Amino acid sequence: ELEKELGSKLDGRLIRNPQVSVFVKEYRSQSVLVLGAVKAPGEYQMVHRVNLLDVLTMAGGVMPETAGEFAVIQTSSPLAVDSKSGSENGATLQPRKTVRIDLRKLLQAGDLSLNIPLRAGDIVQVPAREVEIFYVVGEMKAPGTFRIPNRTDVYVSQAMASAGGPMNTAKMSKGLLIRYDGEGPRQEIAVNFSDIIQGKQTDFLVQANDIIFVPGSRIKTLGYGLLGVIPSAVTTGIVYGTVIK
Repeated sequence: ELEKELGSKLDGRLIRNPQVSVFVKEYRSQSVLVLGAVKAPGEYQMVHRVNLLDVLTMAGGVMPETAGEFAVIQTSSPLAVDSKSGSENGATLQPRKTVRIDLRKLLQAGDLSLNIPLRAGDIVQVPAREVEIFYVVGEMKAPGTFRIPNRTDVYVSQAMASAGGPMNTAKMSKGLLIRYDGEGPRQEIAVNFSDIIQGKQTDFLVQANDIIFVPGSRIKTLGYGLLGVIPSAVTTGIVYGTVIK
């Protein structure tokens, strides 16, 4: 419209049949809000069209140790056009729409179909990953509570190493795995940890809230007594350990 208006005013006065082109040098500044597990959360100004990856880069990227596996985007509310008049007169705002993006597919697999465009007023949130822990108790050199690293598998042999390894009095062949499925009663599974360490049995993955118990002559009775109170005891003061990879 501006090109036509300028062309009509110039035509016949200064130039015959003028060809006028208008380009946008800079768009009006508009903002997008980035929250959650990113290095620099905050409000970022858009001076041109941006996609999700652009905004995450502005915010310094996701926090690898604490970020969850999905980003939640609340899109801005577009105006509803009046169906009768075809205009925005009397239009109402539409409800905000929520879009969930798998960050693993976008950032690791490179699925650019998930790199959706953003508009002014959009809110991008990267929720923090839920902390997953497991317990190693009994005749170990450093028993305690350990965190499962983000997007990392932890095997039983690694869990044993995280707890400092067995003491001389440990009965590795008489081990016990207590596993909670969250719906029913706990499972108590006999495990020969000695055979796993020696490669005679297949090493298996530790799951969140697993309790690995290694009995011994010194604390056999005490160890079994602690199994029922470990989850509540941990929340009152047991310090997180570090998984040894």
